[in-house]
Amino acid sequence: YAGRLLTSQDFAGQLPQPDQHLFIGRFGGFEPYSDTGSPYGSASYRLRILLPEESAFYTLELPEIFSAYRLYLNGKEVAGMGDPDPAHYRPETGNRTVTVEAGGELDILFAVSDFSHLYSGMVYPPAFGTPEAVSSLLSARLIFRSLLCAAALLVGLLSVLIGLLSGQASRPLLFGLLCLTFVGYTCYPLTRTLFVGYGAQYLLENLCFCAMPPVVLLLTGRLC
Repeated sequence: YAGRLLTSQDFAGQLPQPDQHLFIGRFGGFEPYSDTGSPYGSASYRLRILLPEESAFYTLELPEIFSAYRLYLNGKEVAGMGDPDPAHYRPETGNRTVTVEAGGELDILFAVSDFSHLYSGMVYPPAFGTPEAVSSLLSARLIFRSLLCAAALLVGLLSVLIGLLSGQASRPLLFGLLCLTFVGYTCYPLTRTLFVGYGAQYLLENLCFCAMPPVVLLLTGRLC
């Protein structure tokens, strides 16, 4: 529902017609809905899931949703980050989960606004399933990213130490800097899980991404 911040009350009477049916990640923002191609604005996403009639607990993962949202499950507001109201807009992002007891049908409604980021709306698809399945998925991802960042940091530190001890610090220091920028760019699953915020995290990520190609070129020049 492009340009609309809907709540569960909006579906109590006559159902509003959606602008289109889409899969999450199809667009990087709201620009397909804008005549000017602007990624900024508001939208609502609604999904109805048919579940077994017997009531059970289910977990819904809430990945980064740019950049403020409210979540309604079966008519109740259960989670949110920042303030999606355009008059009081406040961006905030992070990775979270919500567990709900449901049976028969689950109505999921996200009301999202973005006026500050490169992306907007729901870019990453959320995971939904039993608490055990979702927890295993998220834990495996977190462990993998932690090991990846730890290995890159360790290799970078060893490279710097070798350069300092050998007296030829140019190449090892550049390689250590490359490892550091790599960690800064790839550690977002860790930072978004451990911390909730906005601004500094994305600035660090973008700086590290833009710094990697020049460091690679400098390092290649030293090697060749």
